[in-house]
Amino acid sequence: AEDDFVGALTESLCQSRSARRVKVSCWDLEGVAPHLIVLCTDGVTDSLQAERGAVDSFARWLVSRIKQESWQPVIDGLPAWLEELSQLGNGDDTTLGLMYRRSD
Repeated sequence: AEDDFVGALTESLCQSRSARRVKVSCWDLEGVAPHLIVLCTDGVTDSLQAERGAVDSFARWLVSRIKQESWQPVIDGLPAWLEELSQLGNGDDTTLGLMYRRSD
């Protein structure tokens, strides 16, 4: 139960039956056309907490890199960047999923 967690403790993807513990949120995006949707584990957000607004800055940085360099170089560089982020942060796993919509 949620009450069992204190501070930043969360369920882990590596725990047995983790799929049964997934929490889902749905947002109404009608009228909103996001260029980037980022899904990530708490290891990413926890490691970015060094400064206020860091998660938003991270998303804007990704969009600008995708626009400048194209999709593939950004994707190719993410594993090394996420490893570095984890090392600089709290050492937690940093799993990331991205959906990008070009604005042609």
